Amino acid sequence: MKITDFKHIVWDWNGTLLDDIDACLSAINTMLEKRRLPVLDKVRYRDIFGFPVYDCYVTLGFDFSKEDWNAVSREYHDEYGRTSFGSPLRVGTKKTLETLSAASIPMSILSASEQSILDRMVEERSLTGCFNKIFGLSNLHGGSKLELGRSLLKEAGT
Repeated sequence: MKITDFKHIVWDWNGTLLDDIDACLSAINTMLEKRRLPVLDKVRYRDIFGFPVYDCYVTLGFDFSKEDWNAVSREYHDEYGRTSFGSPLRVGTKKTLETLSAASIPMSILSASEQSILDRMVEERSLTGCFNKIFGLSNLHGGSKLELGRSLLKEAGT
């Protein structure tokens, strides 16, 4: 396969282009400690994490009959905003994106991150110009990005 065979590349952000597992783990562990729930190591975090994120929180022991899901989502993103500032790109990411951009390969990001957070993080790493579209969610709930993905593909003409 040649680089020119690609019509449009869709990237995930968190954990794919951005190596943010330490930031995620720190944020969730801060919340768990506050609630006197057991903290996680990377192995347990990877075992539990998935979508919808709400289910992960329930598995971790959050009780949404006593706590508001919106408040918990905001709390996580506040913590993550502090812990993720210095999260690095995965090794080789910048060079790969620059090579594909130089070859005029259209690229987009499709993420379960909230749009303004995603935009800020991509901009902080000086990558905005690499992407035709950056698609994030309109809320902090880390839900499905299926419909968003369909919209992206429609806009990309694929």
